[in-house]
Amino acid sequence: MTLLAMAVGLMGTISHPSIASRAAALRYAVDPDVIKARSNISASDNSIHAAFKDSLLQRDASCIFTDVPPLLCEGTHIIPFHKGDEWFDLIVKNRPASPDEDVSALTTVDDRRNGMLLGLEVHVVAESRQVVVVHTPNLVLDVDDVPPRHTRDLDDNIRYPDRERYTLHWLHGASPKLLARIPNNSDATFKKQSRTPKPSPMLLHYNYGAAAVKWWGHGKSHLGISNRPTMPRPSVPVPAATGPGRTKRTAAQLAASIQKRATGNIGGSGSGPRDGEAERDGEVMDPDEVIMFFWARNPAALERRDSEAEDRKREEEERATRMEQWRGSVIAV
Repeated sequence: MTLLAMAVGLMGTISHPSIASRAAALRYAVDPDVIKARSNISASDNSIHAAFKDSLLQRDASCIFTDVPPLLCEGTHIIPFHKGDEWFDLIVKNRPASPDEDVSALTTVDDRRNGMLLGLEVHVVAESRQVVVVHTPNLVLDVDDVPPRHTRDLDDNIRYPDRERYTLHWLHGASPKLLARIPNNSDATFKKQSRTPKPSPMLLHYNYGAAAVKWWGHGKSHLGISNRPTMPRPSVPVPAATGPGRTKRTAAQLAASIQKRATGNIGGSGSGPRDGEAERDGEVMDPDEVIMFFWARNPAALERRDSEAEDRKREEEERATRMEQWRGSVIAV
């Protein structure tokens, strides 16, 4: 029997099944809707990550360190996506003084300044913080303080930025084979004609600190819940919302939520730790929490929070005054 005849015969069997064969087929059938319902990855998750990658492609022509084509790249978040917008906002609000960077519009973890287009291999080691990116010049280092860049041939549509460097540094796990594929001291390249903002130096600075704590930090056990009662942080990292239902809160709403969480951490008579914190009291902080612990105590952050608190107090007083004036006018009428 020829293959064509076999194919025709098979199609005939499928097209005209007997009642018994239909019952047998349904017995072992797989319902795709059931499988999709059990999946942890939704279509909306995929669409959000795809949109993030598309936004990076306006600035990054390929992997910014190895020139791998976009098809083999991921849109990589500097501050992890799972940390969510509320944690991201804490980082921005409690940043050290950064006069050369405007972060006023940096409000979401999906901002392209919180991302880089990385080849799949670089993405893996960046997500695990085995490699980090150092931006120079900064408050400590000039561009010449970083070792000379690893040289590579560049395509015509990309270039190194002028008077600044984004340099990939291996912190942990480098081996000759890995270094051959992902060279140390590789500098990032960007599209020549793009005016899209580059990765945020402030976020890279924070991420470098978290990576350093992860690989070299000691004494984290001394930063348990009982030793950090006023740390301004969400009790549990709030994942970034997904899908069409994702909503944006105003700056005032977000600030009020963060302030509520922060004051909820303050100990006092008649109040104990929240249930989740009580369970975690014996645990050590993760690297992001350690950095936030110190990050939030820099002079610029303290001054900024005091100013915001004064602004909120003044707004509340003005609102109360207007309410009293309105009540007086109603009574007068």
